[in-house]
Amino acid sequence: MESSQDFYHLFQPIINTNFPEKPIGYEAFIRNRHEKNPLKIFEKARKNNSLLEIDLHSINCALKYADSSNSAYHLFINIFPSTLVSDAFLALLDKIVNKPVILEINEANEETTIWNNPLLKKNILLLQEHNIKWALDDVGTGQASIQRIFEYQPNYIKLDKYFSNELSARKEKQKVVTFFVDLTKYMGSHFILEGIEKETDLKIAKELGVRNVQGFLFGKPQKEISHPRSDCCASKVN
Repeated sequence: MESSQDFYHLFQPIINTNFPEKPIGYEAFIRNRHEKNPLKIFEKARKNNSLLEIDLHSINCALKYADSSNSAYHLFINIFPSTLVSDAFLALLDKIVNKPVILEINEANEETTIWNNPLLKKNILLLQEHNIKWALDDVGTGQASIQRIFEYQPNYIKLDKYFSNELSARKEKQKVVTFFVDLTKYMGSHFILEGIEKETDLKIAKELGVRNVQGFLFGKPQKEISHPRSDCCASKVN
């Protein structure tokens, strides 16, 4: 693994369209100074068997940032399923309990079999028992998203940006978004639509009942937490 000094975070707001001036949190993206493509960072780490080190370093740095900045916002931190079944999990649990952290568990196809590991379900239950919230990330790209939603009951469901792209023109995507709006409402969880880049897609998302959104329309990931563009959501949908 590279030096820990090679890694840093970028932060992107996640907002409620009814209260755009007050984000519900920020996603913390781990980045490397020597590799611009984030996917290649994880590809290399997987080959070097260092995904766990990156996850733990990312969480430690995010927690330090939250403490040093006295941020009132929750940080959504990406984590691989393999980290949750590692020997480091209990120590990780102690670090994040009572902290403003929401874990985003991704659906990497390389780790799809880990979701069948009983230890993963046990440790997700431990997160819930300690009131640590978690999100199922990039829903719609993995092999068994709906099944995992039913089995693991995430606090947040983040629908992949594929479904927000050209949402205003694609009726079939609107049907999918509506399905998840209704499902999360029934389950008592929160729905976040990722990848909003156009005002027209935001307008349709709001009409479909989407309240939590993320995307370049509100600001690109930045090195410091900054307020999103509030004008994007200024107009009310009747």
